[in-house]
Amino acid sequence: MPVTEESEQQEMLARELERCATLTMPDTACEKAWTEKRRRFFGSDKGDRR
Repeated sequence: MPVTEESEQQEMLARELERCATLTMPDTACEKAWTEKRRRFFGSDKGDRR
């Protein structure tokens, strides 16, 4: 599986969060997307590979 560029990953995350905003029921993929959004916003103490 090819590595996706950072800007493409951000775009994919943004699209997923837009989809999640329309849902009224819990969704596992949305929970993961919001977790990733928070990780990017606040940074990560553990396992930050940059």
